Amino acid sequence: MQLVKNKQDLIDNIITFETYLSKGSPEEIEFARNHIHLGKWLCVYKVNGENHFAPGDFVAFVKNNMKSALANANKETKDTRPAIDKIAGNSFENKTIEIKYKEFLDSLKIKINEGPRKYWRLRDVRGKYLDLDL
Repeated sequence: MQLVKNKQDLIDNIITFETYLSKGSPEEIEFARNHIHLGKWLCVYKVNGENHFAPGDFVAFVKNNMKSALANANKETKDTRPAIDKIAGNSFENKTIEIKYKEFLDSLKIKINEGPRKYWRLRDVRGKYLDLDL
């Protein structure tokens, strides 16, 4: 699978992931919930002003979808995080974002997987936090 090359590649994957999570079939919802629960590297964006999160291992590949992600589940490369870093900037740890992540999981009634996490905050062309209107 080809790694993302630009912000639009990331946004397209985020929209796909967000659609699975909020409007998907039962299988797509379960897939998205499992991925968000296990995420260690997450992209942060907003949907209608609220923080949402998508796992880096999903958004890192061009035109990713559930079928491809499941087929390549054990093929994450050492290049996925640097590919996202080039587009979104270096990943970071942040206590406030961590709290927002826990609140997001609580809103989905998903139990948090303990452990350290890092985040990428996506911005739009104006430099503001990416806020999708879905």
